[in-house]
Amino acid sequence: MSQTEPDRRATWRDDLDALQFGVPGEGSLCLVHRLAFRALLPSAPAEGLSRQACLEFFFRESRHFEAAAKSKVTRLGLAPGHNLHLNSRDIRRAIAGDVSDGLPKACRVLTG
Repeated sequence: MSQTEPDRRATWRDDLDALQFGVPGEGSLCLVHRLAFRALLPSAPAEGLSRQACLEFFFRESRHFEAAAKSKVTRLGLAPGHNLHLNSRDIRRAIAGDVSDGLPKACRVLTG
């Protein structure tokens, strides 16, 4: 699938001003509000972030969105089919590689 070809699993929900996509293997729907995209795309025009810009970012980074969603499902212990939303922090963790096997990496406290 090319980056310009629409992802059949992702749609824009005008009623919620959010992107909706299916979480593979979970039977869940995940929402990402436009404000989360605003935090992820700070160089977007000041007059507002377009729906198209949000969709294009999702298409480029869909594997990270899916990893973030799976991580949140695991972290919260959500039942299959339970819907969820992602915030910009969830997505940033996935882009930075701070999730593995669906769980966020643990933080070690160094002493002395």
